[in-house]
Amino acid sequence: PGHKIYPYLLRGMEITRPNQVWAMDITYIPMARGFVYLAVVLDWFSRRVLSWRLSITMEAAFCVAALEDALARHGTPDIFNTDQGSQFTGAAFTGVLANNDIAISMDGKGAWRDNVFVERLWRSVKYEEVYLRAYDSVGEARASIGRYLDFYNRASEHPSCYVIEGKRLCWPGCDPAGYLGFCRARSAIDRAAEVVSAARAKIHGPSARGWIASI
Repeated sequence: PGHKIYPYLLRGMEITRPNQVWAMDITYIPMARGFVYLAVVLDWFSRRVLSWRLSITMEAAFCVAALEDALARHGTPDIFNTDQGSQFTGAAFTGVLANNDIAISMDGKGAWRDNVFVERLWRSVKYEEVYLRAYDSVGEARASIGRYLDFYNRASEHPSCYVIEGKRLCWPGCDPAGYLGFCRARSAIDRAAEVVSAARAKIHGPSARGWIASI
């Protein structure tokens, strides 16, 4: 309560280089028992994850730690964009940005599209990593998510329309990591369908009433 809300500075802006705009967000990560929170700092131009932290609470400290780590390793952006969450509007977080002469931008209330590139990252992280696992501990979640984010950054080095798997092309504006995950998932689904069809044909035959109950 009482924290300053900053205007959204990115509408209509052309993003042409790294370190022009960084963004940050938090998402919920389910585990086998309980859950944790993941915060990332993302470069809007390169789509690279510059820093990330996992926490069992929503306090601002782990967001500040991720921000300070990104600044130490990658320099300073012109603009830093977040939503209006209390972790980002508090003095502990905005003070770091102000002390580094970084312009502060915040999404409109409920306007998830204002930070669409981070939302795309969350989609990739959850469908290609988190939902495929059931982490038994925070340590296991941290290690596994770290491996995935390393993969995501390597995949994001490919520009749009670059050949990334055989002769398949990545369409403009998509996340390469997301595209690779889609290809893997589609291939697995196709193989599973073939196995089920073969098993059905072997175990069940046509009857006067048509095909009987399948496996």
